[in-house]
Amino acid sequence: MSNPSTPQRIVIVGGGLAGTLVAVHLLRRAPSGTLISLGERGPLFGRGVASATDACVHLLNVPAGRMSAFPDRPDHFVEWVRERTGRAGFPKTVNPDDFLPRCLYGDYIGYVLTEARQQADPSVSFTARVGEVVDIDELPAGGAARVFFSDGTTLVADQVVLALGNLPGEYPVRSGRQVYRSRNYVHVPWAPGVIEGIDPEAEVLIAGQGLSATDIVIQLAERGHRGRIGCLSRRGLRPLPHRRAGTPYRDFLAGEPAPATIRALVRRIREEVRTAAEAGGDWRDVIDAIRPHSARLWAALDWSERARFMRHVRPYWEVHRHRLAPEIAARLQALVDKGRLEFLAGRFRHLEETADGLRVIWRPKGSDVDVERRVAKLINCTGPRTDYSKYQHPLFINLLARGLLDHDPLALGIAATPDGRVRRYRGGVIPWLHTLGAPLRGVLWECAAVREIREQAAAVAGSLLTVEAGGGAPSRFQRLVEEAKSHIVEVGVEELRAELAAGEKSLLIDIREPEEHVRGGIPGATHVPRGVLEGRIEQIAPDIDTRIVLYCAGGNRSALSAENLRRMGYTRVRSLAGGYGAWSRAAESR
Repeated sequence: MSNPSTPQRIVIVGGGLAGTLVAVHLLRRAPSGTLISLGERGPLFGRGVASATDACVHLLNVPAGRMSAFPDRPDHFVEWVRERTGRAGFPKTVNPDDFLPRCLYGDYIGYVLTEARQQADPSVSFTARVGEVVDIDELPAGGAARVFFSDGTTLVADQVVLALGNLPGEYPVRSGRQVYRSRNYVHVPWAPGVIEGIDPEAEVLIAGQGLSATDIVIQLAERGHRGRIGCLSRRGLRPLPHRRAGTPYRDFLAGEPAPATIRALVRRIREEVRTAAEAGGDWRDVIDAIRPHSARLWAALDWSERARFMRHVRPYWEVHRHRLAPEIAARLQALVDKGRLEFLAGRFRHLEETADGLRVIWRPKGSDVDVERRVAKLINCTGPRTDYSKYQHPLFINLLARGLLDHDPLALGIAATPDGRVRRYRGGVIPWLHTLGAPLRGVLWECAAVREIREQAAAVAGSLLTVEAGGGAPSRFQRLVEEAKSHIVEVGVEELRAELAAGEKSLLIDIREPEEHVRGGIPGATHVPRGVLEGRIEQIAPDIDTRIVLYCAGGNRSALSAENLRRMGYTRVRSLAGGYGAWSRAAESR
């Protein structure tokens, strides 16, 4: 941790959407002297995988009205486009329910970063650094960590944010790895030049049928490809379209306890879909209404139920949840109708390189007979892998070797708290290491779309600045807090808000000092100052199994108190991550 007399040094690893938005929030709020470095291996900051495309035929999969970079300014993206309508590359008109080009969104995020840099305190230093981070080492003193770049240069940081984004997918088959070095196989579908050199009459096979596969199909069609295109996935579930926005559906989960099993959750959703249909609605309305409750629903499932979701429900959930722009869905259907595109259900059995392409053996779903195809190119669009511990990149290899990285029990992402504090290998949280977006899939599930990332980015930036603001406290105190947090359970603001709305009873205790309490608090909370909490808790909660949530201003004192109650034998005590400050900021953004 930095000395209170020295500026805070923050390094963000990854300059895609998540990392850029963290930088934006830091620039808007950082105190004088803060040093911010944003590292990205490529020259395009703020675009990420989805928005890095220069093909304007690729449309956003979400209406423009839901794509603002800021939770507290929902119309910001639409207003930005509206100010530029009629210019080259911009539409003539724009409405919140329009599906706009993804390249336009990349320009928007770049604008947001530029504006934040221009409006930041002049003494705040910001560096957008092109370079690949290959290692992070924890320092014993004089800084929290040293960040190593592939060119041999280093940065010392007090706080590090891993804004890693999605990883490339798994290989279609595990045998015959030599074929993956062939120029006729593409492992990363968003790499430059993926479809370059493909004969317009040649047959192309795509592994996967999701949004990345759709991008490749549209790119090929735009280039006038006339050969057959096949999309192969195990279940043959093709992408489903959005429909134009209508009246928002009722919040049918408000006030309901979260189901504890996947079976019960699926049953509840199916019931609501039937109710919506009977009222003239649509299943899409129901799926969209689930979104604000996703973190609460996921948190209510234990790891065995989450594993059951992954085995049996995930493919069906994803084709209903991650939908296509109607215009794109119509283009796909037109290609199917012309016999130029087909969606196949089955699994790959064998790949072999030939003189003019690849020999692909696959087995259709429900069959015991293999099918052979000769294709000019196989493009892997199977979706991102999630086990960071198995991805052969120097950064992950080194973090694992240093014990600074672990995966969650299902290897869906990085082991971390819901508010993005990374956990050591089989240990407690690392006070200087944070993450957001895709790495939090295991603890949040819904975490990698713009809606979630923009909220996480604001929260992570706030957490970093809270650490900086508390820089005058002795480092022993912070170590004591982090030790306590490694033993207790923290609850996020949205999760607690959802629990309260659902009527899930907890004893909510404000442990702040009286002068803090009188300035406002969470409705329904009991005020017991921290100094007398342990002496009074048995009167307030004689049952050690009482559900208890403690909160203070920033989440540190409540963590220490939660640890004390845990030692006294209380089994269901939690601390509010970010404290009343996080609660207030979330309320302001609504």
